[in-house]
Amino acid sequence: MKERFISDLGSFVRSLAYSFEAKKGRLDMPPVSCCDMNGCIELFRTIDPEVCRIETYSGGLPDTAYERDGKQWRAISCRGQRFEQHSIPSVTSGIGRKIVV
Repeated sequence: MKERFISDLGSFVRSLAYSFEAKKGRLDMPPVSCCDMNGCIELFRTIDPEVCRIETYSGGLPDTAYERDGKQWRAISCRGQRFEQHSIPSVTSGIGRKIVV
């Protein structure tokens, strides 16, 4: 699978997706990868300033979720767990648009 290094994230990225309806983003990275929280939030805020949740995946496995509560963002470590265990639906729900980088 083709990957591209995105310097603002400090990581290689395989793909990203965004659902305007759900206001959720998804970032897929290669195995054993992580990204810069602020860079990830700014990337998705460029797509939609109203984004409220971003889920990152490393090698296809959940890694970290970023959630906005008002103006504050928080990180939720989900490494090796399923996002559904945190009672928040994944980005795959709703209508989305996938952008492969």
